Amino acid sequence: HDIIEFARHECRKEVAENTRESYRKLSLQPLCEEGLVVRHQLSTNDPKTFYRLHPEMLRLLTCPAPLERRWLARELASRLSQGESWKQQRRRAEIPVEVGQPQMYFLSPGTHSRLTAEVVEVYAPAFLKAPRVVYLGDTRHKGGYQHRDLMRELNLPIQVTASLPDVILLCEAERTVVVIEVVASSGPISASRLAQLQLLVQQSQSLGYLPRYVSAFPSRRLFRGFVEEIAWGTQVWIANEAEHI
Repeated sequence: HDIIEFARHECRKEVAENTRESYRKLSLQPLCEEGLVVRHQLSTNDPKTFYRLHPEMLRLLTCPAPLERRWLARELASRLSQGESWKQQRRRAEIPVEVGQPQMYFLSPGTHSRLTAEVVEVYAPAFLKAPRVVYLGDTRHKGGYQHRDLMRELNLPIQVTASLPDVILLCEAERTVVVIEVVASSGPISASRLAQLQLLVQQSQSLGYLPRYVSAFPSRRLFRGFVEEIAWGTQVWIANEAEHI
């Protein structure tokens, strides 16, 4: 928005408000990918997300001395090429999850994240009509993925310090909120955990949304080790037998 205002007032361009997405995709995103602009996303979908020039790029643009500018340009190119190589390696290890059309969220590497991705991409479309991702926990990112509009709609008291589940899905057609614990090594929905999760969604339930609680396992082999802990009234989904609940 600030860039659009600058274009209007400083460059005297007639810029429509709905062109902000074009600015983001065609101008800011390529600069971010090259490392020349840094995106500060306070949390996913946060309207206060902002961008700034990479500090070295800012020095390059504001330095008055030609020789120093050339030196800064070489230094910046060298650092960014090294940083891009590391970023590409990290991104290849991350696990992509489609959280909307056409939005992707990248989970940190590991078996827990792989099972989380299967919950979203396999379980959700199999058992829910037009499911939407409200929340995804991630071991590396404290806040995980949060769809703030849906969270407000469901009146969920989600805070990064709270004891949150691994996944929250919404099926608007059935007015159902699905709360899921991903069990790669520990943590199914036991009786005590169920009581915590019921408190989490009690405001959603008062709005007419029906809660559903699911423990997701990769296999029966792991499930057998936790079967005594599973709370009555909850469901179990096993990824390698994906068509059953």
